[in-house]
Amino acid sequence: METPVLCVAFVGPDGAPLFLRSFRNSDVEPRPDADDLELQLLLCASLDQVEVQLRTVGQALQRGEAKGCDPYLGVLCPALFDVEDCNIYGYVSATHVKILAIVRDGVCKQRRDEEAIMRR
Repeated sequence: METPVLCVAFVGPDGAPLFLRSFRNSDVEPRPDADDLELQLLLCASLDQVEVQLRTVGQALQRGEAKGCDPYLGVLCPALFDVEDCNIYGYVSATHVKILAIVRDGVCKQRRDEEAIMRR
């Protein structure tokens, strides 16, 4: 059985990658280096969505429209990896470290499923 999570990354407050781990089955994948690079590019592209969401929450806080910031960002964007639909999920810690996960599409049916994957 394939793992639902393809990749997890920790990105520092300055946007520098701190940790990246791929969970693909290495004996099936013929080009692990090229695929890992593709996963990294997908994660880097999703960082723009993280910044947009954080900026939107910050502006809402300044206007008094929001009480607090939920660190769980949910689905940042859809992605296509190795001819398979995926979603990129995000979480921002109190120290502004961003945690990103690429998850196969259809794994998370409800929000509690999404949060369970991000807690792993």
